Amino acid sequence: MLYAYIQQNQQLTTTDVGRVRYRYFSFKEQGALWQAILECMMRIHSNVKKVISSFKELLVPIKEGNEKLTYTDASFLSELEKWVTLLNEEEDKLYQLLLEYDPDAVYWAEIEPRGARNATYLYSKPLDVSQLLADGFFAKKKKCHLNICYISG
Repeated sequence: MLYAYIQQNQQLTTTDVGRVRYRYFSFKEQGALWQAILECMMRIHSNVKKVISSFKELLVPIKEGNEKLTYTDASFLSELEKWVTLLNEEEDKLYQLLLEYDPDAVYWAEIEPRGARNATYLYSKPLDVSQLLADGFFAKKKKCHLNICYISG
């Protein structure tokens, strides 16, 4: 659906690798196809949360009897927990990309016109990275050398 929605829009640009790019504004987009995309995302969100909740409920009695688990069983259980955590993280990212809006970020989608008809890539990046760099990079480094190159023709 996302592929079809992007393809039908008129405000497309092309990336340097040949993908078609469309900048979207989740709550400003209109049309039946976009509403269907949002509805699907809400269903995915709801169902993934139900699956995760059910899985956690199933784990309680297993973890309480942890001393009875073999090494192989404990390893398998740990692997399952890891996959459930990854599923939750990926669903959260998709939710943020389609159902939340941050005015300090830019959102866009890319498709490959000659690729698979369902190959759609969603992106979000902050408009201002100064605070991220100040808190996450410069605050942790004692010294830093920045080199900015300009190419002019």
